[in-house]
Amino acid sequence: MKIKANKTDLIEAIILPQSIADKKSGRISDLLLEATGDGKIYFTGTDLDSFITTWTSASVEEEGKICVNARKLYEVVRELPGEDVELTTSGDKLEIRSEKAKFNLVTSEPEDFPTKPTVDSSNEFEISSETLSSLINSTLFAAATDDVRPILGGILLEKEGDKLIAVATDSHRLSYASEKVEGLENVNYPEKGIILPRKGASELTKLCSRGDKIKLGITENIVVASDGNTEITIRLILGEYPNYRSVIPRDNPTIATVNRDEFAAAVKRVSLISTDKLKGVKLIFTHDELKLISRDELGDAEESIPVTLKGDPIEIGFNARYLLDSMIPFSGDELHFKLRDEMTATLIYESEELDKFVIIMPMNIPW
Repeated sequence: MKIKANKTDLIEAIILPQSIADKKSGRISDLLLEATGDGKIYFTGTDLDSFITTWTSASVEEEGKICVNARKLYEVVRELPGEDVELTTSGDKLEIRSEKAKFNLVTSEPEDFPTKPTVDSSNEFEISSETLSSLINSTLFAAATDDVRPILGGILLEKEGDKLIAVATDSHRLSYASEKVEGLENVNYPEKGIILPRKGASELTKLCSRGDKIKLGITENIVVASDGNTEITIRLILGEYPNYRSVIPRDNPTIATVNRDEFAAAVKRVSLISTDKLKGVKLIFTHDELKLISRDELGDAEESIPVTLKGDPIEIGFNARYLLDSMIPFSGDELHFKLRDEMTATLIYESEELDKFVIIMPMNIPW
């Protein structure tokens, strides 16, 4: 392999795949480099759960494929003195030159690099980066962060006609978001949806920030996302996601409406006075006022904000962090709480269409 390329272009191409390569472990601490006859050099990194492939234009004098340590390659290229870089293989070494600087990095056989899975083109569709990013960001916060139930550690993505639906839950709270995607109804999509792992979802949001459109290819085992310059292949969490529809509290009789920013600010303030373990906030809804209360052995806090209430007054306690996280999907001025009693899950939503909503289980606050 022998190529010449721009330093800035190389750094841009290397930075994402090297970020997921294992920093210590053998074959997955490497990047796979492939120079092709069409004037491109490809870089692939993996942690075995995900693969990231990028490419940049290069003057390819000699095609070839090698593996080299991901972190060292990135560090060397980043510190090179000039803008023109030469990469040349010689035996088991990759020679890197720029101006008067020269480095030799040990290489390994490309055949030892893990094989990247592929997806059939009939399972592909295009989605705007804004839409995909919104679905992920509106739900990922509610996914479980422990390993007790691995299937809850990701986002369910399912198809309903021309809508792509995202759901995440840790069993104490649930977030739901849906977006229309043109042509989705014609896609051969897994019947029970797919479960995108937390880390893979985070990698997809990075990809969304780099362009306007994303091509998604989906099977029951993997999802492949590409913006034309970068391709991410993610192994999915296998198994059947819980029936989230059965826990949606559709018949709660009391509806409270508050200003979203006022409510979030008040929760943040009063939760300063609460124990690290409990972090509880009591909400007291009356017909014209919402009172927020918290206390611990060091003191107490209380604040009131305006509310519009349809139904009976109610007192209910919540985890303060869950309340603040529940603001993430919403951007409008008003927020609605659909309540029944202090023991029943509460539905939080912005639009009557319920294209986005959050469900939170209440907590018992002993005061």
